[in-house]
This record gives sequence, structure tokens and C-alpha cells, in this order.
Amino acid sequence: MWYNYYNKEYEGMDMCEEKIGTCALCKKENCVLELSHIIPKFVFRRIIKKSITGFMRNPFNPNERIQDGDKQYLLCGDCEDLFNTTETIFANKIFHLYKAGTLKEFEYEEWLNLFISSVNWRILYLDILRFKADKSISNEKLNILIKSEEILRDYLLGRRKDISDIENHIFFFDDIKSTSDNKIANDEPHSFFRHSSFGYTVVCNDFDGYYVISNLSGILICTILKKSTVDEWENTYVKLGKENFKVQNQKIKSPVIGDIMEYMHESRLSQENISKEQYNRIVNSVRKNSEKLFNSEIYKNMILDKKISKE
Repeated sequence: MWYNYYNKEYEGMDMCEEKIGTCALCKKENCVLELSHIIPKFVFRRIIKKSITGFMRNPFNPNERIQDGDKQYLLCGDCEDLFNTTETIFANKIFHLYKAGTLKEFEYEEWLNLFISSVNWRILYLDILRFKADKSISNEKLNILIKSEEILRDYLLGRRKDISDIENHIFFFDDIKSTSDNKIANDEPHSFFRHSSFGYTVVCNDFDGYYVISNLSGILICTILKKSTVDEWENTYVKLGKENFKVQNQKIKSPVIGDIMEYMHESRLSQENISKEQYNRIVNSVRKNSEKLFNSEIYKNMILDKKISKE
């Protein structure tokens, strides 16, 4: 699971120092590896820019202030450039317009599938390494993930023109007016989804579903490696080729959503463990920037969370 914080492994390391290794994507050996963002930098840049304090916080350790997203030495320069191309298009054609509240529909081509695949492939690749190390899933389930990673890698490298039975989906988090689930209402979903970023692989044992999900500050991109027996996705599917996408009437029924809701709940509970010192720092920062707070997206989403009616 790859959260919205910088990897401590590289603290104190000279970032100008070259790291030599094998590129995770093209498998080129003995090449200089780039320190790559797992989730694109433009997402974290905007979260921090809109933050009142100028920082993010570790969702499971609220006493830890962070200034960047997770990075890994993963790709060679050519593969990093390959990903940067679709990241720039996605940021300009979708992300910034969504965050400005003006995105109603958009036209896309293959770049959208390539973008979603590139982000979720990175997460899947790293999670496979973790699963191999901690042996937390069976070999049968691990092999399904490995096969999916190979398909996505070949697609990203242009070795194949499709992603087989794998599907990419995109969902835009909208305002929640009401909910029958009091836990969701209490977990402040507007603030959680729109001011955070994270990604991880989900293996649903009960329904035999396999997913990689990423939240890009309110835009959920999901790569379904294997659909469960109960999956229903409406107006979210990203087709291959040129299409027009209308941001409306999106609905998801899937075990992966339940997993995300639990992640949100655990994150909210963790915030209660903030120290008095860190709490006071936040309060003082808000007091110094009260006008900025009341005019901010953060405040607007706090109000939306308070207005959710509980059916």
C-alpha cells in the first residue's frame, strides 16, 4: 500500500548521487534509475498548495508532517519520460479542470488508458514485491497479480495494443448529500478524498476480485485485474481509442469501494492520536491564516461534510 508521504529510506541521501540498477519497466540493466513519484507529482503539488499549513500529514501518523509523495528508484530516464508525457496530458485535460469545478465532459484517446495503467502498474509492481516478501497471499493469487503486471508492462512498452481482460475505470468524487451509513458521514469523505492521495492493490478473497486503486485528490482511477462476482460499474469504463466521456451518473458497486471506505475510517481514527504539540501547531497556523482558511477548498469541504444528512 503506497500512501501520500515521502519514503524515509532516502532521508539524508544525496539526491544528486546516481543509483544504478535495473529499470522495473523495460528491464534495462546497469542504468541510472530516476527517483520516481509513485503517484504523479502534480497531485501532491496541488494538495500542498491548497493546504493551510503548507504540509500534508501521514494518514496513519498525524504527528508526521510531510512535503511530498512517495518516491522510489524505479525507472530509467527513457521510461520516466514515457510516463511524464501522459501525466502532463491528464493534468491539463482532466485533473486541473476537475479541481476547478469546470469538468463536465472531455474527449480522450489512448493516453488516458496509458496514464491509468502507468500509475496503477507502479503500485502493483511494488505491492507484488511486498507480497513476495511477507508471503501474505497465496501463490495462486500472487500469480494472478504477476500475470496482470506483465500484461500492463507490455502494454505500456508498446508490445501489445490492449490489456486483455483487464479494465481501466475513472470515477470523479461528487458531493454527498445524504447517506444511510453513519460511519461514512462521520468519516468526513469530502475532506478525505479531495485532500489526499494514495494507492494500493486489493485482493478480495470473499468475491474473488483483484484491483489496483488510486485516489488522485478526488479522482479515483481503478484497474480491475479480475472482476469479482458482484462488480457493477456504470459510466466509469475507459475504452481503448478515441471516445467522449461525460462526467455524470457514475455508480459503482464493488468490494473495492468497501475497502476504501474502511481505509478512510481507519485514517480518521488515526487523526485522534495527534499529539498536543502538533494539535497546537495546527491551531496556531489556522489562527494566523484564518482568512485563507475561510476562503479555501478545505473549509468548503469541511462544511460539506457537516451538511451530510444521515437517513
